[in-house]
Amino acid sequence: LEKIHSMPGQGVAAMFSMGEGYGLWRGIIAALRIPYTLITPQSWKKELMDGMGKEKSASCYRAQQLFPDIEVFGPRGGAMDGRGDALLIAEYARRHF
Repeated sequence: LEKIHSMPGQGVAAMFSMGEGYGLWRGIIAALRIPYTLITPQSWKKELMDGMGKEKSASCYRAQQLFPDIEVFGPRGGAMDGRGDALLIAEYARRHF
């Protein structure tokens, strides 16, 4: 599970929403007694996206390279929100755990 934190420039509503989602996932995982590890964005991005841009589409481009059969871009070519990140976090976990 990605360990999230607030970042400068993010609005209060965005941070609340992000924290709410994070708490929901931790609660679901705990209720189901699924073991998990918290992974910082810096750790998985350093390993899987070294030298790439920081924009959202960068994780989709990298995920597309690693998983060419999985759709990470929408019908209009835009990055599907969170799908690239999720695939890269899963790949990081596969490599380390």
